[in-house]
Amino acid sequence: IEIDVNADGSLPVADETLDLFDFVVAAFPQVNGADHSAMMQRVVTAAANPKISILGKPVGDFMLRGCEDTKDMEKVLKAAVAGGKAVEIDANPNCPEIDWACCRMAQELGVYMVISPNAHRAARLVDFRHGAQLAHDAGLICGWILNTKSSVEIRDYLGL
Repeated sequence: IEIDVNADGSLPVADETLDLFDFVVAAFPQVNGADHSAMMQRVVTAAANPKISILGKPVGDFMLRGCEDTKDMEKVLKAAVAGGKAVEIDANPNCPEIDWACCRMAQELGVYMVISPNAHRAARLVDFRHGAQLAHDAGLICGWILNTKSSVEIRDYLGL
């Protein structure tokens, strides 16, 4: 399931409900009036939530804006590592491209990435190929992309 994270970094769904799903992707839509540091704190808080598996859209679109503040981005990515969270690579070709310097930073820090077609209908599942090409062009190592793992390795990562 993909779920929008509240402004304070909490989730709007009870833990018992989230337990019904194999994994949870946290989405970070813009919150009116939230500044950069509030958004960063929201992601850091969510990264500590044990119910979340993947930080989506990649980390609240921060990777799309050229790592405005590298120290903040490093803080978020370290929170992802500490919380055992992967970060989504949005493969929808209509989305802005990710800042690959941030993705390389994520990889260097030990953050797994997940290529997601962000498909809202079956016909868009082919967008996965675009995401694979983006990851390749960025020089990301396959071993740090969860989609390249075996089903056993993914289940282990997700704690299933």
